[in-house]
Amino acid sequence: MGDVELPAIYVLVGEYEIATLEGNAVIEVNGVQYATIDAAIEANSNKLCMNNCNIKLLQDGTLSIPIRLYGTTTLDLNGHTFTNGVTNDNYLLKAENASGTETACNLTIKSSIDGGKILTGRNWGTGTLTVDSNASCTIEKNVTIEDNTVLSINNYGTLTVKEGATLLNNNPNQSKAVILNTRGNAILEGGSYTGDRNIKVKDGTLAIKGGTYDDVIDVWSDGTLVISGGA
Repeated sequence: MGDVELPAIYVLVGEYEIATLEGNAVIEVNGVQYATIDAAIEANSNKLCMNNCNIKLLQDGTLSIPIRLYGTTTLDLNGHTFTNGVTNDNYLLKAENASGTETACNLTIKSSIDGGKILTGRNWGTGTLTVDSNASCTIEKNVTIEDNTVLSINNYGTLTVKEGATLLNNNPNQSKAVILNTRGNAILEGGSYTGDRNIKVKDGTLAIKGGTYDDVIDVWSDGTLVISGGA
C-alpha cells in the first residue's frame, strides 16, 4: 500500500484554533500549540496582552500587532525568525509596568537553538522592544536583534544583555539607536553591537561589563556610563 496523505487536523478549544498534527503549529504557549500567533495571543488573555507565559516559536512567524507582556514571561525563538510586521510607529514587544491585577513584566528573550532572530525590516519609527519602569528584560545568547528602525530598544526599567547576543541596526539616520537608555539601568554583560553611534544614555545608568562595540557611546548630561570590560 502506498503512503496515504492525511489532512491537517485541528482541535478547537472554545473559539481558538489549536494545531495538533502535520507540523502546522507556529507557536507554543505554556505547552499548547497554535496554528497562528494571533490565535495564541487571543487565547492567552486578549488581543494585546500575554501574562506569565512560556512562549516558543515552532516555525518562522510574523506578528502585525504589538504584544503587551506582564508577569514572568519567556520568549524562546528556538532557532527561528520572529518578524516584526507592525506597520505603525510602535514596538513589537512591550514589557509593561504593573497595571491593575497584572504584575510588572520580567521578560527573558532566548533561543534554545542557535540562530534565533527578531527582525524589523522597516527603516522608520520604533522597532523591537520597550521596557517600562519597574519592568525588566534579559536578552540571552543565540539571539540576534536585527532592527533597521530609528529606535530598536528603549529602556525605562532594567535591561540586561548577555554574552552571545547580537544587536544590529543599519539605519543611516545619525539619531538612530539600537539601545536608548531613557531611564533605569542597562547592563551589557556581553554581546556584539553593530552600527555607528547606536547606543545612547539619556538618563539612568549604562554599565558595560563586556561585549564588542562598533563606535562611540553617546552619554547625555543626565546619563551615567560605567565601564568595567568590553572592547
